[in-house]
Amino acid sequence: MDDDEPSAEEDAQRKLKGLESTIGSLRDTQSELVKYVDLLRNLSSRYIKLMSLYSQHGRISVDLAIPEIKDPISKDIL
Repeated sequence: MDDDEPSAEEDAQRKLKGLESTIGSLRDTQSELVKYVDLLRNLSSRYIKLMSLYSQHGRISVDLAIPEIKDPISKDIL
């Protein structure tokens, strides 16, 4: 065997390091996707809540949409 050629063990180690790097990259991508899916889930549940309020009351007022806002100036801004 030539000294310039990597041994089977070295080749396996190199491939293993490449796989570890790829898996790490996939984990990062999956984590980012999960954040976006959670955001979409949150937005869609809020949208459904607003549509439910609209169907029950015929309109969506600030008092219905965001009941925790008590300040009249803040309500006017919204």
